[in-house]
Amino acid sequence: MKRYFEKAINEMLFLVLFCAILTTNALGSPMGVPEHNVDRPGNDIMTGFSSPHWSACSTSCATNNQCRAYTYVNPKSAGQNGTCWLKNKVPAKKANTCCVSGVRIMSPFEEGIDRPWGDLIPGFSVPTRSNCETECTNNSKCKAFTYVKPGYQGPEGKCWLKYKVPAPKTNNCCDSGVKLIFPVRRINLPNNELTPP
Repeated sequence: MKRYFEKAINEMLFLVLFCAILTTNALGSPMGVPEHNVDRPGNDIMTGFSSPHWSACSTSCATNNQCRAYTYVNPKSAGQNGTCWLKNKVPAKKANTCCVSGVRIMSPFEEGIDRPWGDLIPGFSVPTRSNCETECTNNSKCKAFTYVKPGYQGPEGKCWLKYKVPAPKTNNCCDSGVKLIFPVRRINLPNNELTPP
């Protein structure tokens, strides 16, 4: 009986950890929310490659500077990997239960680039440039950001969110990024229906 409870607790802890990782990846990633049952055919950067899950495919897109979108083709049977297709443009959506797709919201980091002016709010402390990127991703008014590295404006890094996309200036103090698209927001309708994403 004790062994049964230990196994159940371990499985619950694994599930909680797995959900936390997925949530953190979705909120801290330059990628938008996954589009389940959506294919985005065409504009492939390379031949599709084996991938264990759509979230791994999304991460592959997030870490490839050429990638603007992805489509993950679900495995044909349990225990197999699916296929990840990275895209250099954002193809049109096509409803298809075969796939999970996603679109990159933020540009790759612009290392050594400052985007002065156009501040949405005063700079605030953040631990990393990824945190600054997340702040911009989650702010509907943010169109770009500049992360000032620790030691330039105090001991901590500073995040400057922008209401416009200022011209880039070369400066080792900073890393910047630009919002590529603005995600569609869902609107509540009568009878608790939602608009399609």
